[in-house]
This record gives sequence, structure tokens and C-alpha cells, in this order.
Amino acid sequence: MVNGYPIFETLFTIYRHKIHRGKNPAIPDAIHFHTLLFRRVLRPAHDNGPNNLSYLANSRTSPYLWLLSVCAVIPAILFWRSTPILVICAILFAIAYIGMYQAIVRFKTPKWFHIL
Repeated sequence: MVNGYPIFETLFTIYRHKIHRGKNPAIPDAIHFHTLLFRRVLRPAHDNGPNNLSYLANSRTSPYLWLLSVCAVIPAILFWRSTPILVICAILFAIAYIGMYQAIVRFKTPKWFHIL
């Protein structure tokens, strides 16, 4: 759970490439969670006006990813002795990750995504 986000991101990417798209999982793409977050949530909010500072929005993906990582780390710290609880937390994390990913892909991000 401590490394829940990077491990799940890797496994989800392999699934997306190999099973969902039928492509080689070693070939890079631009539809990872952090890239979609930047392109579909943060960059559109900064593409206004002559002083386009959209390149600064890339660093603004970090707080979202920190929050996502914390959602896996906190249960790991609190329930480190209880494997069944950690398994449940891992499943909930996976469901939340996939739900957020699908929302971004479908351009249906919740309003709270635009707060940070």
C-alpha cells in the first residue's frame, strides 16, 4: 500500500496496453493518469489570454498525485498489522483510481478536481 499509486499505475498501464488496446505494453503513450490530469483538467484552465502560462500547470498535477498517494499510504500506516483490511483498502484504492481515470477520459471530472 505504501507504493500503491506507482504500482497500480504500472499494472493499469500494462492492462490498458496489452489487454484493452492489444499493443505492446513497453511502448510509451500519453494517456497515463498524470498526463490526462494535466491535459484535460489543468491545462484548459490556463489556456486563456495572451500570457499563456499553461506550462506552469504541469507542476500543478503534483498535489493531485500526492493526495492520491496519501490515500494508499495512510491505510498502510494505520493498518500495517491487518492484511485483510489492507486488501480491502487496496481494492477501494483501485476502484477510486479507475473511477477518477474514467471521469477524466470522459471529460466528466468533478468540480472538486478544479480546486487545486
